Amino acid sequence: HLGFGNFIYRDSGGRKIAEAKSLKEFEKHITSIPSESLVYHGKRNHFSLWLMARGEIKIAKMIHPVKVTDFKSPADFRAYLQYVIKKYRNESNTGKIVNFEESGLLDESNSVSHPHLQPELFGDHSRDEHPHAAHLHYRDR
Repeated sequence: HLGFGNFIYRDSGGRKIAEAKSLKEFEKHITSIPSESLVYHGKRNHFSLWLMARGEIKIAKMIHPVKVTDFKSPADFRAYLQYVIKKYRNESNTGKIVNFEESGLLDESNSVSHPHLQPELFGDHSRDEHPHAAHLHYRDR
């Protein structure tokens, strides 16, 4: 089981139970597969191998050193897998915050210029009335 392709959940006899094509499906099946399947794949490091092959390196590295026998029950192992995947998903969904640089606002390369972009399209506000008017660039008609 090298981890390429879809993840095939099997029972201890090798019979196919479910199939995951994505991390989302993988996570969904982790919650519902029988405990014997969870233990079967966990003891053989199938989860971390599949995740590593799919480029989910951070999750794989968190799962690989953990053994099924480190947990009191298959339910505790399942809870750990769910926790790791959820934690990773939350981290990857968090946007990056960049430092604000005022000089970037005044850089001409950041200006948008279009023949139909005229001040009057934004209402009757003159440049002096709008709080951000100093940073708005309008192209002459």
